[in-house]
Amino acid sequence: MSDVFIVRAKRTAVGKIGGILATQRPEVLAASVIKEIVAGLPFPEIDGVVLGNAVGEGGNIARLSLLESGLPVDVPGVTVDVQCGSGLEAIIVAARHIQAGDGDVYLAGGVESTSLEPKRIAANMNGNRREWHETIERARFSPESLGDPDMAEAAENVAEQRKIGRDAQDEYTAESYRRAWAAEQQGLFRDEKIAAHRDLADEGIRQMPDRLLKRVPPLYNGGTVTAANSCAKSDGAALVLLMSKQACVRYRMKPMLAFVDAARAGYDPHFASMSPVPAIRKLLAKQKRNLSDIDLIELNEAYAVQMVALQQELGLDKEKLNVSGGALAIGHPYGASGAINVCRLASEMKRRDAKLGLSAIGAAGGLGIAALFANVSSVSGKRSKISRNRNSCF
Repeated sequence: MSDVFIVRAKRTAVGKIGGILATQRPEVLAASVIKEIVAGLPFPEIDGVVLGNAVGEGGNIARLSLLESGLPVDVPGVTVDVQCGSGLEAIIVAARHIQAGDGDVYLAGGVESTSLEPKRIAANMNGNRREWHETIERARFSPESLGDPDMAEAAENVAEQRKIGRDAQDEYTAESYRRAWAAEQQGLFRDEKIAAHRDLADEGIRQMPDRLLKRVPPLYNGGTVTAANSCAKSDGAALVLLMSKQACVRYRMKPMLAFVDAARAGYDPHFASMSPVPAIRKLLAKQKRNLSDIDLIELNEAYAVQMVALQQELGLDKEKLNVSGGALAIGHPYGASGAINVCRLASEMKRRDAKLGLSAIGAAGGLGIAALFANVSSVSGKRSKISRNRNSCF
C-alpha cells in the first residue's frame, strides 16, 4: 500500500452568503484553486479530481470545475456529497485511491456557493401525470419514521440533553472570534489562500462584542442556540494536491503532511452534532493512539454547543483545538469546510512544528468523519528507508 502525502494545499477566502464571493459560480471558485495548485508542477498527469459539494445544482461539479480550470479533458472528476463532511470525505477518497494503487496524483477538496444555491420543487405522480408541489427547502437527512430534525434543532437537542447553557455557548463563540481576529491581524491566513485572495479577509472574521452575542434571540422558544453562536452560511473552495511517495520522489516534490488514516461513524440524527465522537474514537483505536498524542485539532464549528459538548465528551485540550478560530468566525461553506480545515491544519502544523494533527467534522443525518495527518519531518524520522534514500524529497 502506497504512502500518501499532501504536497500543496490552497483555499479561497470565505465569503458570507450574499457577500464577497456571491457572484462567482462554484465551478469558478474551485477552478481558481485548481489553477493555482497545478501551476508550475513539473509533471503533466493528474489521475483524478475529487470534490465535495452539498447544495449545488447537481451534476458533477468536480468534472465541471476541472474543465473550467483548463485541465486536460481526459482527467476524470468525481463529486462526493455527504453534506458538511463532503470536503474531508473527498480528500479521504482520493487518498484511498492512491493507497490502492489507482494513480499517483490527485486533487481533492470541496466547493460551495450557498449564495447561488438553487431551489428545488418536489414532484409527485398522479396516475401518468407528474405534478409539481412545494419548494424543497433542504435534502432529507433521516427517514420520517426515525425523525428528520434540522441541524439547528439537533444542536438544541444536544444543549438540552447535556444541560449546556447559553453562557457556555456564547463564551466559546467569543473565543473563536477572538482567535480568528488575532490570526487575521497577524496575517496567519495569507499563505494558505490563493494569490488573488491573499489580501482578502474571510468575511465573517470580526471583533465580536459580548453584548452583541447576548442580544441575539434564540432560534427556538426557550432554547439556547442562536444565530450568533451558530456558523454562518458561506461561500468558498479548498483543495489539496495528494501524491504517492513514489511520485514525490520521482518529481522531487516536498510534501507538507502525510495522510495516516481516517474513519467514519454514524450517530443518532437527533443529536448529529455529536457524530465526530465515534469517528474520532474509532480512528484513534485503529491507530492505537490517545488524544494526548495529537498536537493540533481542526474540528468544524457548526454550533458552539457542539464544540462545548465535544470538549466535555472527549476531554479535548482547548489549547490544541482550532487554535486560530473556526467556522463560527470564519464561516461554513458546507461542502468545502472539511477541506478548509485540512488546509488550516497544514498551515498550523508547519507553523508550530506539530507532529500529529487531527481533522474532524460532523455531517447532517448523524455522520462523523475524522482523518489523521503527520508532519513529514516526523514521518521521515521514523522511516529510515525514506530518510536514507538519496533521491528522496523528504
